[in-house]
Amino acid sequence: MCPPILSEFSETNSSLRPCSHFRVLHITFLIQSQLFHFRSLGILSAVSAVVCVFLFVALFLFSMMWLQRVMDNNGESKKLLELLPINREEKEMDLLPSMMTGYSPIDTARMKIIDAAGGVLESLGKDDKPEVLLQNIDYLMITTTQVFAEEEMEMDKRDYEHAEEHAREHLLLRQRLTVIADSLKHGTVPSMRIAKRNLVRLYDRHFIDDDVQFGNSIPPEEKMALQLDVDEMAGEEANDVGELGEPGQE
Repeated sequence: MCPPILSEFSETNSSLRPCSHFRVLHITFLIQSQLFHFRSLGILSAVSAVVCVFLFVALFLFSMMWLQRVMDNNGESKKLLELLPINREEKEMDLLPSMMTGYSPIDTARMKIIDAAGGVLESLGKDDKPEVLLQNIDYLMITTTQVFAEEEMEMDKRDYEHAEEHAREHLLLRQRLTVIADSLKHGTVPSMRIAKRNLVRLYDRHFIDDDVQFGNSIPPEEKMALQLDVDEMAGEEANDVGELGEPGQE
């Protein structure tokens, strides 16, 4: 038998073992809880970072789309401002800078349409005789048909991808011009005023959008070479005129 003191110590020690085991389990649970908490924080931080990156990218893309839209609207606004008359001395119809393609055959041909339409408007402003007005209207219709036909041949020669849509726009413009011409020939004074206003704006959108788009498909080096040839021919003509004028000056 154990001495009384030893037996008491052994009993006490045996009663402490369950308590020590519980403390170990409790500490282990606390450590695991902290680890789980740290892992949760790490996952939450990663998810937050991904969400922030996604929001930043989405905001950046939205800003770029908005900026592009603003630039497009600004370009359209400039074109519309060019169409507004500044003073009464300006022509009612003109080939504006925004309508230029940089390809002289197209620009020169369209200038013929502008001049022909200007003749009609001038006849209306002067109250010319009906036969003069009819001649100018017929000349405008013939000029428009010829210029559009030459332009369509140019598009076919270059295999222009939007040639069919462009040709359809030509057809619609010729039909509208026919309606305007009929109103100018046989209409009343109010209908003639409306027809005149429609004539002034008839070619604007086509010249600014469709023709410029076709002009942009032509290689810049070809435009440059052709422009140099035109400038050279103009210089030679100026020299010839100068030489012809020298004897008279003497």
